[in-house]
Amino acid sequence: MNIVPIPLVVLLQAIPFLLTVVALYAIILKPMLAYLDSRSQATEGARKEAEGLQAQAEAQTNEYEKRLSAARAEVVALRAEHRKSAMKSYNDTMDTARKDVQGQISEALSQLDSDRSTARAELRTTASTLANQITGRILDGVA
Repeated sequence: MNIVPIPLVVLLQAIPFLLTVVALYAIILKPMLAYLDSRSQATEGARKEAEGLQAQAEAQTNEYEKRLSAARAEVVALRAEHRKSAMKSYNDTMDTARKDVQGQISEALSQLDSDRSTARAELRTTASTLANQITGRILDGVA
């Protein structure tokens, strides 16, 4: 048995094989590679666009957060200012009320002192009159 290939048979069998490979390349492989390249480029483009949009969104978010922080700081400052104003108004009102109450208390105390002095004077007069009456009755009863 002879195992050596015959070159003419190999050549005749290689021609349909090579024609099939060339046809498959032209019909299937080349369009498929073009499609995969365009798909890859579209995917990369969309990915880059998404990264750009995400960076832009992050920048806007940071800007909004800065504005929000500034607004919060302004609100805190306004609240502190209003609180300070309200406390000053409260303290002024309380001071005025204290002065009024102190005046009323002083007036009431002076009135009490005056009434006490008047009452003492009346009691002394009444006590003196009663003492004279008691003394008169005792002396009238003895004599």
